[in-house]
Formats: sequence, C-alpha cells, structure tokens
Amino acid sequence: ITFSDLIQDVRGVVSGIPTGADPPSVIVFPADSNAWKSYGVNPMRMKIARTLQTGQYSTAGLLPGDYHAVAIADEYTGEWQDPAYLELLSRTATRFSLSPGERKTPKRNTLCANRRPRSGPPAGSFTTANSRSFTPTTT
Repeated sequence: ITFSDLIQDVRGVVSGIPTGADPPSVIVFPADSNAWKSYGVNPMRMKIARTLQTGQYSTAGLLPGDYHAVAIADEYTGEWQDPAYLELLSRTATRFSLSPGERKTPKRNTLCANRRPRSGPPAGSFTTANSRSFTPTTT
C-alpha cells in the first residue's frame, strides 16, 4: 500500500457546443483496455464529469497513468463503463498521461456522440437534444 498527499486533477474546456444545446459529459478512462473490466464499485481510473454551459469540466482523484478523454452527449452516458462503448470512444478520444500530483489540461477535447458500434452517429459528430448535428472543433 502506498499513501500520498498528491492529488491528480484533469480539467479543460470542451469547444464546439452549439448554442442552446445541453452540455455534454466528459469521460476519462484508462488507455489500457484491460482496465475497462473488473474495476470495482468505485473505479479510481475511470471518471465522468458533466460540463458547465461554458464547456468547462474538471475531475479529480484519478490515479497516475495513461488515459483517454472524450466528451459525449449526456443522453449516451448510461453506457460510459461498457468496454465495447469505451473501445468505440477510444478511437476519437484525446490521449494523455497523468503524473503524481499533476494538474492536466488535455490539449484538445473531441465531442463525440457515438452509441454502441452497431448504431448511432459517426465518430466525431455530436447530436443535440433537438436533433441538430455538427462536426466539432478541437482546441
């Protein structure tokens, strides 16, 4: 067991949210697909954060390691821990590493409203609650 007073933190701003659209959620999950299964009740390497209307988000308490971050429409968050869905999201997610005590702002955030692989909008698109689609910008 290792104890530390260092807290890792991931924060950023999702760009390209259409005016009047519900803010998306940001999923942060391990780059290693083996960690997408058997993670327990309170996973320390998988987090979801709801963005503000301005697109700002933050999440803390992640363990050091390599991660993916992706923004998805709130309506698709019910599947955020499903390994098949994470595989699909990992294709368009931003990859980054998190060191002990580091505050990280991923260089870009990709809005992605993918559903399960058998259906849904194409990668890199975002469908709002009122059914408008757009291709996101990245920062």
